[in-house]
Amino acid sequence: GHDAGDAMLRQFAAALESTAREADIVCRYGGDEFVVILPETDRPSAERFAARVAEAMDISATAGIAALPCDNLFAAADAELLARKKKR
Repeated sequence: GHDAGDAMLRQFAAALESTAREADIVCRYGGDEFVVILPETDRPSAERFAARVAEAMDISATAGIAALPCDNLFAAADAELLARKKKR
C-alpha cells in the first residue's frame, strides 16, 4: 500500500544520501523519481554509483544517466530511464 511505498522511498532516499559524496546533490524530482548531480564524475563512475545504491537497498532499480555537455540534461536522463525500463 501507500505506507509501504512511502517507507521504500524514504529508504531509497537514505541510500542515495549515504552513497553520495559531500559535493553531490540529491533531490526528489517526482513521485518516485530522484535526481542526483555528481560533479566531476564520468559515466562509468555514475553507473557504479547507481549500482552501489541498488546494492545498499538490495533491490532492482533503473537509472537514467546523462552527462554534460548536454542540451537538455533532464530529458536525456529521462529518455535513458525509459529505454532501460523497456529492456527489463
